[in-house]
Amino acid sequence: FQFPPEAIISIFAFVTSLLVILFVTKRRQFQMARPLLLIVVTATFWLLTSTLELAVVDMSAKIFWAKMQYFSITLLPVVWFLLALDYTGANRFFLDHWRWLLVEPFFVIGVVWTNEWHHLLWSSIRRIEDGDFVFAAFDRGPLYLINVVYAYVLLVAGTWLLLRFSLRAARIYRAQTFMLITAVVI
Repeated sequence: FQFPPEAIISIFAFVTSLLVILFVTKRRQFQMARPLLLIVVTATFWLLTSTLELAVVDMSAKIFWAKMQYFSITLLPVVWFLLALDYTGANRFFLDHWRWLLVEPFFVIGVVWTNEWHHLLWSSIRRIEDGDFVFAAFDRGPLYLINVVYAYVLLVAGTWLLLRFSLRAARIYRAQTFMLITAVVI
């Protein structure tokens, strides 16, 4: 294992996320606890897999952990959007159709695990040595941009729903919404 500064920061963020999971778990009785817990667990898994990618030296292990990250990379925007729908009450429009939001993430996850055959997500992967540390550089393929656009559309749409809701909501909900958006941005 190696521990570049990025890995040390990721470890700190991972531990902080675990503490947030414990905090939210103790408040499961609240309406938003479950969706928030799902977001935090997804983000924590991303931090864990990202940290492991940074910490391992072997390139095949780095690629494995980079692939594992895509479970969170693809699902986190969907979970954020669903949380925003639930929090704002706009979920009634998506009750029967929310599963369609998972088509792109599951497709991308499939592509990630078969990338060596088609190079749609990563056109090439290079080993980079920087002093005592080894990193993997992933050259982006055509599907990478499609995934980024899909993710940002969901992130922006969820944030827009929350901002719009906060403008119409009572003061206490405005503060909660602002804290929710701030926590996710951080």
